[in-house]
Amino acid sequence: LERIEPGIHPVAATGEQIAILLARLHVHAPAGLPPLADVARRRIGDALRDGRATQAKASWALAKVDGLECGPPRSVLLHGDFDERNLLVCERRGLCAIDPFPCTGDPAYDAGYWVHGNRRPGRRARLDSLVDRGFDRARVRDWAAVIGVHG
Repeated sequence: LERIEPGIHPVAATGEQIAILLARLHVHAPAGLPPLADVARRRIGDALRDGRATQAKASWALAKVDGLECGPPRSVLLHGDFDERNLLVCERRGLCAIDPFPCTGDPAYDAGYWVHGNRRPGRRARLDSLVDRGFDRARVRDWAAVIGVHG
């Protein structure tokens, strides 16, 4: 653990900064963390129960999770809540992520969380910026859409 000094929120993180940070975060996951698919299913169920998602959207998202689970390129440690609210700038390390909801799974999930960006404008540009840095467009886009249902 370390202090993040000065600990200010970035005005606008670039795709390059995000890709670098995700590469640092996405390491081999320690044992005992929940799998992403279970976390995503629970979040979708919660969204359905509290009225943030319709039955149709929840069913679509659950089917999408099933499809994405069949072919992840690799399983890594995930932040699990990787949006701009959980990014800070540190003088020593640059962009840092805080307040994780750790789980293990597809690295495109965290990228999709940043692309979704709590429905703020610029999703296509954020997606393009990560695709330019090697992220799979379809997987990031699909995870962002799932996050749009459960977020």
